[in-house]
Amino acid sequence: MSKLKLAKLAYHELVSRYPWHSWYVPGAVEVAYTILKSYRKALRRGLSLGPEG
Repeated sequence: MSKLKLAKLAYHELVSRYPWHSWYVPGAVEVAYTILKSYRKALRRGLSLGPEG
């Protein structure tokens, strides 16, 4: 999933659901995308990501 697609999917829901100022939403999307990218990279490398590992 691209960062732009994630932003388009999440922007309106985040703005309507949470009482943040709308300029915080792109930052939240950026953080979520970075976490997703790191997670996928770890999976490709075969790293254990659960609490038992």
